Amino acid sequence: HGFDEADDVCKTAVVQDNGFNPHFLSGDWNFPPAFSFAVKDAETAMVGIRVWEVNQVGFNQLVGHACIPVLHLRQGFRSVQLYDMQNNRIPLASVMCKINVQAVQRPKRFV
Repeated sequence: HGFDEADDVCKTAVVQDNGFNPHFLSGDWNFPPAFSFAVKDAETAMVGIRVWEVNQVGFNQLVGHACIPVLHLRQGFRSVQLYDMQNNRIPLASVMCKINVQAVQRPKRFV
């Protein structure tokens, strides 16, 4: 909510057999994929993160999730705590993210 596109969704590739020390790397330099969003209304915009287990038989299970108000995002590397379906903290479960916030100036409109 609050983005230019109401339901902007970005996904990483599925990494097989990645349960004990998960990583989501891509590209020649082994950096994780970068996602960018244009925020329309920062006061109501939220960033949602979901971690799924995808198995061979097609049964996908939500492992954990996090939801962060855009105004609470801070630049730099951040460890984002994951929560279960009942919104209880999952001990030792987090996603490492690098946050980069850029202000975009829009052209002024003349009346």
